[in-house]
Amino acid sequence: MLHWLTDTHFKGDPSDRPGPVSPEVAAAALLIEAAHRDSNYTEIERDLATSAIMKMFRKDNAEAVALRREAEAAQASAPYMMRYMTAARDLDPDTKEKFITQLWCVIDSDREETVAESMLVSSVIDVLGISRERARSLRPALPRGEG
Repeated sequence: MLHWLTDTHFKGDPSDRPGPVSPEVAAAALLIEAAHRDSNYTEIERDLATSAIMKMFRKDNAEAVALRREAEAAQASAPYMMRYMTAARDLDPDTKEKFITQLWCVIDSDREETVAESMLVSSVIDVLGISRERARSLRPALPRGEG
């Protein structure tokens, strides 16, 4: 079955197939994907992604920017996000929850949740094994008068 899926999705030279991805890059790529889902990847969202990487993985700013750039390249070249969702399953439980909180922060940065963003969150939490109720509880409250 796995061979069929691989052959179906990746034609051509097997050496051109993507290699394994770290859980850190995977989570960061999913943050970048969330930021792109509304077709408007802003400087604010870039900064939020960098900040999220610093918080989730205890990176300094330079390391976080480097990881964000790696994730941006990964996200831009990926035909689908399931690869990153699957790799993010290897995050420890605490980091998974931090990741979901940061995912909400990126999505809520423009005060509008699109259907595409909602679908991404739903897919991510399903793959990570986080209940919808738990995911909702991890969503930071917007300041009063906003949202």
